[in-house]
Amino acid sequence: MRIALIILALAAVAVGMVHLRRAETKANHEIHRLQLQQIGLRRTLYDQQAALGCLTAPRQVRQRAERMDAHLTDELPAGSVVAQRREPWPAPSPPVRGRRR
Repeated sequence: MRIALIILALAAVAVGMVHLRRAETKANHEIHRLQLQQIGLRRTLYDQQAALGCLTAPRQVRQRAERMDAHLTDELPAGSVVAQRREPWPAPSPPVRGRRR
């Protein structure tokens, strides 16, 4: 009778180990798949950053503005004031010597 219990316990341990190994293999497969997906996404991100860098280069912006005939700075008549201060800034007060906190 004892030998049957021992065999049954060993069989349960073996089934548990097979189940754990299968779960570990499945998790490793998922990790590998996600790492490959991450590599692909990083490549896509790098390509998009490179394309964005080309599009935002000063020369490209200027060329696009010229092609669109935007006239970004020619709209104001000569001599017009865009912004003006109402009052001049006050002069900074000199530091007070001898007082420490």
